[in-house]
Amino acid sequence: MTNQFGAALDRAGYAPSIMQNKRPGKTFCYLCGLPANGNHLDRHEPWGAANRQKSKELGLWVELHHWGCHEGPGSAHASGEVARQLRADAQRAAMLRYGWSRERWIEEFGKSELSEEECLRLIVIPKTAERTAEERSTGAGKRVAEIVEQLWPERPAQTRSGFRLVDGPDLPF
Repeated sequence: MTNQFGAALDRAGYAPSIMQNKRPGKTFCYLCGLPANGNHLDRHEPWGAANRQKSKELGLWVELHHWGCHEGPGSAHASGEVARQLRADAQRAAMLRYGWSRERWIEEFGKSELSEEECLRLIVIPKTAERTAEERSTGAGKRVAEIVEQLWPERPAQTRSGFRLVDGPDLPF
């Protein structure tokens, strides 16, 4: 079984997370960044309730340490601020991965956690969209590097062999 974008779903209906990269043999908590080291990690869907199944199918989920990050004081379930940040990260990931506009996001999930200004910073051209010759020649890597240079001017991008290498902040997706 696959989702609407062709990603395979596991037996529980989860597509691979688009918010959290996994390395073979290594599992890390999304919030604290520490390895599992034998501690149980829970899957957490930032958009739950009526949108839980949609979150699972779209890969909008992360793995969190059960105690401290997922449950307990200051965790995703106990802190409104942490929950809002996870929902905002999920929205950014979906808008970037699926090429959605803010309006499309609101159609799917009912509300936006990102301001209009934040959404405008996400330059997105879906693979299926018609692109101009100028857009085809610039490429996504160059657009991403330009955005990173605008947001973090102290971390310049370098060009090497036609590719833009960005020394930017660690992004959660």
